[in-house]
Amino acid sequence: MRFRRDQGRVQDRFGLLLVLLVASFLTLGFASEQWARAVAGLLQVAAVLVAFAATRIRLDHRWLPLLGGIGVVIVVLETTEGDLSSGLGAIGAAVLLGVILVAVLDRVLRHRYVSLQTIYGALCAYFLIGLTFSSIYAAMNALGPEPVFGEPVSESVYSYFSFVTLTTVGFGDYTAQTDLARRFVAIEAIIGQVFIATTLARLVSLYRSSSPPAETPPPADGH
Repeated sequence: MRFRRDQGRVQDRFGLLLVLLVASFLTLGFASEQWARAVAGLLQVAAVLVAFAATRIRLDHRWLPLLGGIGVVIVVLETTEGDLSSGLGAIGAAVLLGVILVAVLDRVLRHRYVSLQTIYGALCAYFLIGLTFSSIYAAMNALGPEPVFGEPVSESVYSYFSFVTLTTVGFGDYTAQTDLARRFVAIEAIIGQVFIATTLARLVSLYRSSSPPAETPPPADGH
């Protein structure tokens, strides 16, 4: 009962989730430091827990500590020296972020009225797409036969490159050199354009800050 009350307070509170995701993205700017990778990972674990409550995932609440434990394992792997451990951690992070993405989109698209929290949820989904592909690039770089960008780069480059690709800005300071990475870049760019042009634009156009109209009570008997 206590868990359900706490879940009710966080339900549909995508603003909190958005803050955690933005903080995680900013922390990844210092990803060359081990402490920064650990903090970014812990922020993503917190995002998992908040997303669990905000999206009302139809699972028994005993899954909550399990997901949190998986997230902690991923943080440990990502901060451990070695290509294999960091690559496996990046794959796990991509899967975990993908789960959050599906849950957020499922919940947001079920809203009967487009509120500010709906817009926050759509922005969360956009950030989750970028962070997911960032982990994919990191995994390919760690486990692939050659570096994604043709030469070793800082860990912070993956998240930067992912969002530059997602927004199709294309500065050109970093370009994918492997065939597999180029295909993921193309997929991310397409997803970014389609998401903005359809989901986000549609929700913004339907947004209205006023509360949904209250139902008119039925007339009393005899009137």
